[in-house]
Amino acid sequence: MRETKRKAGGFPGGVAATVGEEDTVSVEYGISRCHAPNNLPERNAYFTGRGEKLDSIHTGFSKGNMICVKQTIAGLGGVGKTQTTLEYAYRFGSGYDDAIWWIRAETEATAFNDLLSFAEDSGLIPEGLDEARKLTLEQLAKRLKGWFAAHRSWLFIFDNVEQVEDIEPYTSVMQTGHRLITTRDRELRQGASVNIDLFTTEESIAFMHMRLSECPHLIEVLLRISAISTPERNQK
Repeated sequence: MRETKRKAGGFPGGVAATVGEEDTVSVEYGISRCHAPNNLPERNAYFTGRGEKLDSIHTGFSKGNMICVKQTIAGLGGVGKTQTTLEYAYRFGSGYDDAIWWIRAETEATAFNDLLSFAEDSGLIPEGLDEARKLTLEQLAKRLKGWFAAHRSWLFIFDNVEQVEDIEPYTSVMQTGHRLITTRDRELRQGASVNIDLFTTEESIAFMHMRLSECPHLIEVLLRISAISTPERNQK
């Protein structure tokens, strides 16, 4: 499996797994059987919870695998939209044969650059990368349209979309495969929506046990604090 990975440190809460940790998780979920070209950031070795949300995304995509299924994970910043989406890509990545591509979509420029990298990787810019940087968004989208028409088993992730206009030239030519969008904007709706909120109490406890496994005394203190504060929150 050829991978071009960015460091997870650029993502909120991102922690790069060690080789041993990543191999263990990969075997469990079958990502090692995925041969699709991808540029996924490193998997978060401390990811916990969100099982229901991951299943919701997977179920939504399985209902329309011959069309472009659009989902938007909307929520406040820092609640785990990016990490949940990244975990989905790893956990279900073996189901995609053609490509899994991560696009930093917070601006028009970052989305263009990451899709230009995909075009280069796919042999769509014979003139070379430097010359291809002169392409307009619409010209790049036209190059990509032929690839999307010829391939059906792919996942494109548009992370942290702030303005849908920044990605519309590309999403408009995606007629097959899956695309997954994350955004803070709850008014942005493309396809089915999955809302990510704060951890439940159970998810919080599981996360503490994973991150603080070598500090059981600290876990005990935090659980006591949680037991005191929870009734107060419920009364509000």
